[in-house]
Amino acid sequence: MAVYHFEGMDGSGSEVTGNVDAANEADAQRELRERGYFVTRLQLVGGESVQQETRASLTVHCTPTQKTDKPGFFFPFERFVIRTDLSPDEVRQKVSDAIETRSLRSIYYGRKTAYPSHKPYRGIVQEDKFRIRQILDTMGRKGPPMRIVVEGRICREMDGTVLHLTLMPDILSRVLFLFLLGFLAFAFFTELLSRIFSTGKLPVHSVEDLLPAGVTVLVYVVFTREFKDKAGGEKSSLRELFNAYQD
Repeated sequence: MAVYHFEGMDGSGSEVTGNVDAANEADAQRELRERGYFVTRLQLVGGESVQQETRASLTVHCTPTQKTDKPGFFFPFERFVIRTDLSPDEVRQKVSDAIETRSLRSIYYGRKTAYPSHKPYRGIVQEDKFRIRQILDTMGRKGPPMRIVVEGRICREMDGTVLHLTLMPDILSRVLFLFLLGFLAFAFFTELLSRIFSTGKLPVHSVEDLLPAGVTVLVYVVFTREFKDKAGGEKSSLRELFNAYQD
């Protein structure tokens, strides 16, 4: 048995490093994959020639430190990693095939003809990353609409592709959310200052005085719950789109 030193990331995108005992490189890679790790570097301890060969064959195009941006500490978001046997080119093609281009005819005819083939996303695909957004279908929908934005990095692995994905609410949902919270905060502080000026002291004597703060917390909880529900469905769709079998 030989000892291999590895560097990589776990399912959440955090960096991991350590040693693993294996008969050869393929067994070491298989053992680490069963642990849920994505290997970015693997070298035989004490084997100089094997180390150089392995580094060249297993180094991916992006590292765990190259993560997508998050929308801000105040808004909910989720990061996760999936792996697929598809090549990076096939992944890019999959994303491109799922993106609908808005027709210029929609300027005159309206939204019904804007997306004639009913593809699920709008967005862009670049060499090693993509950004897509759900196309909102409001027909028969109840409750406030929310679309999920997906930002992804495409990383080549030895026998497939690793996708680092970040899910977040779209900009319109965030603006509406901030507007509602701002309105509640304005109403709360206006009422609070009015009572202070009229009584000369802080009027926190009853549950009713804290009601606006409670409503604000409730709005945040509802917004976060809506995002979690949407993100769960989007994760399943992405796994299906990329034929992913491990995350």
